Amino acid sequence: MAAPTTLEILMRPQGYILGEYMRSRARCTFIMGPLGSGKTYQSAQKVLTLMCEQAPNSKRERKTRFYAVRNTYPDLLSTTVKDWLDLFGDLGQYKGGGMEAPTHYLDFWLPDETRVVAEMVFMALDREDAVKKLRGAQVTGFWLNEIKELQKPIVDMADLRHGRYPSLADGGATWHGMIGDTNAPEHGHWYYQLAQNVRPDGWEFYKQPGGVLRSGKNTDGSVIWSANLQAENLSNLPSDYYIRGMAGKSDEWIACNLANEYSNLVEGAYYAAQMSGLRAAGRITEVPYDPGLPVNTFWDLGRSDAMCIWFHQLAPGGANRLIDYHTGVNAGFDVYAKMLREKKYHYGTHVMPHDTSVRDLGPGSLSRKEHAEALGITPISVAKRPRNIDEVLDGIESTRRFLAQCWIDETKCALGISALDNYRREWDSATGKFKPNPCHDWASDGADALRTGATGFVAAQYVSERELYPECVA
Repeated sequence: MAAPTTLEILMRPQGYILGEYMRSRARCTFIMGPLGSGKTYQSAQKVLTLMCEQAPNSKRERKTRFYAVRNTYPDLLSTTVKDWLDLFGDLGQYKGGGMEAPTHYLDFWLPDETRVVAEMVFMALDREDAVKKLRGAQVTGFWLNEIKELQKPIVDMADLRHGRYPSLADGGATWHGMIGDTNAPEHGHWYYQLAQNVRPDGWEFYKQPGGVLRSGKNTDGSVIWSANLQAENLSNLPSDYYIRGMAGKSDEWIACNLANEYSNLVEGAYYAAQMSGLRAAGRITEVPYDPGLPVNTFWDLGRSDAMCIWFHQLAPGGANRLIDYHTGVNAGFDVYAKMLREKKYHYGTHVMPHDTSVRDLGPGSLSRKEHAEALGITPISVAKRPRNIDEVLDGIESTRRFLAQCWIDETKCALGISALDNYRREWDSATGKFKPNPCHDWASDGADALRTGATGFVAAQYVSERELYPECVA
């Protein structure tokens, strides 16, 4: 009889922050780092360690099931699956293709004569409606690979599905939760909000040192970058990896991907220039309610019955002040009417989108507008419906001009700011180009609500090119 094969795996974090991330056993643990920082491999090693730490059942089996989640199937196969199998493919059998999700079935013995029986299921979840793929999932934990590419509803659903395997009858899960890795996302991204502002209980966020550091500015205003000798995983990278990697790249790209700084740029974002200008001018800040001015509300009835509402005051001189923002799902106008009363604002006009005038089926039924008015939400002005993509784009241009004269409350409007930062053109993967139309995702609801106000309430304003596109004017 052949002797059993022994596989020795040596895993040592290649940096202090990688080590802290590896050792954490918080329910949710995430790490943000530059390209090449070793965070993906460390996540894979962390998952294997958690599999081995699972308490054995009565059969001395350590049973777990993990889901590895990436945003697209090509990225899942070329990066997540490949990296995992490069490290641990010899520990079990991988099955890909067919009706089932690609899965690595791990089965190996530990020196204490317990047996690790685990599954690593690989899932591509690129849209909010992909949450249905997680419904009913019985999982020990999730590995969220490249978190910034994932929609927040995916993460929310994943957080409700872990800890369900193994069953309590089989000993239950020793640890359960989510881990994840990412490059730096944009300011206002949901990850940024959680890591920098919310800091939920049981969630830990680790930030690796950048591969390069800011060390000054050139005469033309561009950044002087220098190598960071404290960067992690350098021993596994080619010589001068980060310095050479800067060639031909913009400062914004370097800041995000190499220096590990939160970015102000979302590729294809409609309002990138305006939001950048507002930040540079210090106009995303505290914007208090002025009781002497009426509060107008701008509404959008979005996907899956989501409602987004901006709260606006028009200051003397024409400045737009966005003082508050609200979003909700699966609620009727009675809920929103109550919310409006509780805020105790003095209201002006409530501007709602064209579909507010739609009347429900059945004799004697009320339109949404009539129902809202009956609950005391008055007066209501219904914005004109865009007839085609050209009119949608005209509305986006009107919103740019509106934003150029805006002050936005950084705290109360945090989710709305995130929507504006991330509202972008739809990408056509077949042609490798952006389509002319907007991408309809979580960000479009909040952005559409502001467009409702910019086109349905705010009068056309003269805005100089310097205000509208500050980075394009010398």
